[in-house]
Amino acid sequence: MEEMRPAITHHNQKNRHHPEFHGDGISGMNLIDLIEMMCDWKAAGMRHADGNLFKSLLVNKERFGISDQLYEILYNTAVYLDGAEVFHKAEES
Repeated sequence: MEEMRPAITHHNQKNRHHPEFHGDGISGMNLIDLIEMMCDWKAAGMRHADGNLFKSLLVNKERFGISDQLYEILYNTAVYLDGAEVFHKAEES
């Protein structure tokens, strides 16, 4: 992971669906950014045997200072994504 850190940092700083892209983090994001971020977190969880979107959401609430109201919206989205039949290739990425 440490070997990949520079590439990950670069990716996060160059793609607007990452809070690190914005000077003011989550507050600088638009709705499309938030949707892409949630899809990213869902896909990341699917790549790991112990991945869990709800756990990621809790960790990132603290990490990025997500407000309670936005957290509830993202949580509701996670519930939807958890039950949705998603076409993906997460195992290949």
